[in-house]
Amino acid sequence: MATFADLLRTFRVTRGLSQARLARRAQLDHSYLSRLEAGTRVPSRDTVLQLCTALRLSLDETDALLIAAGYTPRHRQLSCDPLLLDLADVLERPTLPPDVRAALTQSVRAAIELARAAIETEQAHALVPAAQ
Repeated sequence: MATFADLLRTFRVTRGLSQARLARRAQLDHSYLSRLEAGTRVPSRDTVLQLCTALRLSLDETDALLIAAGYTPRHRQLSCDPLLLDLADVLERPTLPPDVRAALTQSVRAAIELARAAIETEQAHALVPAAQ
């Protein structure tokens, strides 16, 4: 299995970024990024996620970098439901137009509210004793 340093360098190089440019994108000090790639520093989970965003990694690539750094994969926590993984992937895309993001977010919130109301109704029915 590739080390965090190796994987980070591979993602950076395949995207045609210099260390300096990636450091600026991720809002990190260039020397810190250099030490991460050399394997002499261990990043926090938040730093790994900053790098994933700056590199515009896919869900699978983000999980691979998190695992290589010793952290729990982010998207494995969502679910194994392909629909939820697709939703997360779409919402993380920086190219998603803001109006589409807003409409999608509003729709998901409405669906969640509907589901919670249905769950509460079911729970309320379960608490009512059966008529004798």
